[in-house]
Amino acid sequence: MRALVTARLGRVRDPLDRLQRLSRLLLDPEQLGIRNDSELTLPARAAYRQRAANCLSFSALLVAMAREAGLDARFQDVPVLPTWRLAGRVFLVERHVNTLVRVASRKFVVDFRPPDAASWSRAKIIGDANAIAQYFGNLGVEQLTDDNPGTAYRLFRRGLEVDPRAASLWINIGVALARNGQLQEAGQSYRQALALDPRNLSALGNLAGVAELQGEREQASALRARVERLRRKNPYFMYAQGEYYLHSGEYPQALAAFRAAVRKAPKEGDFHFALARVYRALGDTRLAAQSYGAALERAASDSVRQRYRARYEAGAD
Repeated sequence: MRALVTARLGRVRDPLDRLQRLSRLLLDPEQLGIRNDSELTLPARAAYRQRAANCLSFSALLVAMAREAGLDARFQDVPVLPTWRLAGRVFLVERHVNTLVRVASRKFVVDFRPPDAASWSRAKIIGDANAIAQYFGNLGVEQLTDDNPGTAYRLFRRGLEVDPRAASLWINIGVALARNGQLQEAGQSYRQALALDPRNLSALGNLAGVAELQGEREQASALRARVERLRRKNPYFMYAQGEYYLHSGEYPQALAAFRAAVRKAPKEGDFHFALARVYRALGDTRLAAQSYGAALERAASDSVRQRYRARYEAGAD
């Protein structure tokens, strides 16, 4: 990897040109052609050898090679709209990581797999320690879904040794402990996650489940009520509801949900684009055009703006 960086980028003086060449080197099918595999959690060197990676592993590869090329590259956590999927007996919450590269006073994002609805406005830089903790977290989740809670627990603990403030790993440890019948210890893990992230819905919901299993129904009910209150205040949850209504053909309900999301977060381009889609579905071309224009103005990057244009011109809901 070092030899390749030296050979391809060593004589390129302009840092922006260096970044563009590195991006092409990694993604161009005629060169390395790293392909997206959301199930493949690998260290950077393994991703380089296999020419495949998930978003976290690709970001690790890019960060390593960019720094070797003298660029200021950092991991960035990109909150995506709430997405859950069932794997075995475990519900997984999707996460997304990309890379932020600074060139003089400018910032560039290299994203392996841009989410359909990326909340770029809330993206934040994370330290290498947190990225490493997420790596062990991913490996642990794989073991958890394969019904190996002991191995999963050990991997989660390794991640916490690197970054003790990784709230998601405390939640994962709680799940492993609960699977092992250690409900009291699981509850302690969820509380530790909440101490780090008081509004974490997964930690609150899981803690409510533990309380229910321990016969503490009043506490479980109070925790679930707290989850519901937080959801009602969360514009991204409102947006997710609107998407459900829109795809179900329930346009008035979708409109109400998207309007509520816009009121809560008026700078989020995805919310305005959602309004444009539902207005068009209702046949109101004037308001659809207004919301579409607002989405283009608030788009966080050119790639997001291009996504809006492509989807709108295709007439897709």
